[in-house]
Amino acid sequence: LERQAAVLTLLRSRSGAAPLSAQAIAHQLGADRVDLDEDAQVDAMVRKNPRVRVTFDDEMRPKYEYVSAHGDVHDAASLVAFVEQQRDGVQANSLHDAYVGAARDIERAIVAGSVLGVKDASRHRDQLFPRGRAYMVKVAGGA
Repeated sequence: LERQAAVLTLLRSRSGAAPLSAQAIAHQLGADRVDLDEDAQVDAMVRKNPRVRVTFDDEMRPKYEYVSAHGDVHDAASLVAFVEQQRDGVQANSLHDAYVGAARDIERAIVAGSVLGVKDASRHRDQLFPRGRAYMVKVAGGA
């Protein structure tokens, strides 16, 4: 399982990038080298993962890529647009693997006020909600 996790972590870190061959995965893992051509058990587990897409090149060699749950989210603008469509909100961690840097863009969108971020203390998760239409409110008060 550790070798499978190493491969998935590598692929997830490259979400949205070009697929990798088994040799490229082994090379990029370095010391944690996993050769999917040689280790059929790990290869089978990686292929069964619903987030991994396996395609084949012209020579029928497999190439592996990570597919996020929200494939239509690929940059900060599409992230905000996606949240705006979610009337009931969306868990922030489900968007973290949409593309490299998504977690940073989520924080920036919250700070900028593009989306609302609510901490669910019971589940220890952040929930994102659409900001909604901007409107002006007159505040009356005296000192």
